[in-house]
Amino acid sequence: MLKIQIKSKETIRPSSPTSPNLPPIQLSSLDHTSPPIYTHILLFYSTTTSTTTITNPLGRLKTSLSSTLTHFFPLAGRIQPSNSDGTLHVHCTDNGAEFIEALAEGDLESFLKTSSPIDEFPKLLPIKKDQFKLSEALLAVQVTMFDSGGHVLGLSMSHLIADGASMAMFLKEWSSISRGTASTGSLPKFDSSSKVFPPQPWSALPSSSVEKEEHEEGDQVSTVAIRRFVIDKDGVETLRSSGREGWRPTRVEAVSALTWRCLRRAKGDAWENSGAVSQVVNIRKKMAAALFEEDFGNLWVDVVVKGEDGRLEEGIREGVRGVDEEYVRRWIEVKEKRERRRSSSSSARSDWILTSWCRMGFYKSDFGWGEPAWVGCGLREMKDVCMFIDAKDGQGIELWVWLDADQMTKFETDPELLHFLSN
Repeated sequence: MLKIQIKSKETIRPSSPTSPNLPPIQLSSLDHTSPPIYTHILLFYSTTTSTTTITNPLGRLKTSLSSTLTHFFPLAGRIQPSNSDGTLHVHCTDNGAEFIEALAEGDLESFLKTSSPIDEFPKLLPIKKDQFKLSEALLAVQVTMFDSGGHVLGLSMSHLIADGASMAMFLKEWSSISRGTASTGSLPKFDSSSKVFPPQPWSALPSSSVEKEEHEEGDQVSTVAIRRFVIDKDGVETLRSSGREGWRPTRVEAVSALTWRCLRRAKGDAWENSGAVSQVVNIRKKMAAALFEEDFGNLWVDVVVKGEDGRLEEGIREGVRGVDEEYVRRWIEVKEKRERRRSSSSSARSDWILTSWCRMGFYKSDFGWGEPAWVGCGLREMKDVCMFIDAKDGQGIELWVWLDADQMTKFETDPELLHFLSN
């Protein structure tokens, strides 16, 4: 069991105060329909990329975080609902981000070789729960130093203000400033609401955004198992080459199809004939006339895909290509109606969600002591979700799966999945 000692906690504010005359930033309609949770990411730095040769590494992280928050000033603010219509706004009042220093016994490499390091992830995160409540900190960081070598940077960011691409944008800028290099030049833009996606006035916030049962530290939904599977570059290449003649799927398309086939078998006959998957799509490039790569916030939608004749790869590609501005606006309208009915409905979503953090550059997060040896996801309170994360070499893929424990037993022993897994 990992033993952690919290050494200090403090609040980091922007190095240059945000103007008190800056009006609150209205969250977009896509932000409003995002789940009220924290997104957690863990960056593991091995003994060979230690901070021991860096003078005052924690001081460097704090100073560079403060400088970074001058560019990402909404992350130092707090979300509040409007008194008039219940829409959400970020009040950029420099309340700050939380910064925690912790010490762990042992060394990082030995910890990662334990049987279930993922179960210990909450101890390495600054926010121990997934659910986010209004007025809470939008950003929190924990740096855990292992006393025999290695360290972990855990980051928790509110999903109501940022998607995975936004989190990657923040880490890219922060690590660049920490290394002492110039700004990346891709400073964030916070105007997607006024520019493209203004929310419709609401008479009240969805109940899920305000009240949600909290779990005690370290708790997770008891029926859900979390597993990580690795398919190396050779396995990915075999998958990409095994399709029908004249068709070559991308890495994500190929691994998505494998996951879907194994999932159908794990879920059984009832899902075999009716199961669908929801593929998350980053719309920044899909709406290039209105959006930029630097747009910060939730700029994603999903497309529901059926694997007709077992060809999920083609279904995903066709679905993603069909995402345009009109699709996004229809998607928002349907999602908002669903949110309004949520409190009176006990029905659960039956679709399996596929989402990807591939090609987001998390492995480029070098704060002055080298790139991370491993990147992990700290989310826990999910079910029927698969997230793809780049392997360290950028060619293999890690599958992070949240699935009913009984179904996970079938999924993780599926012969086809085992055939492609790395040793």
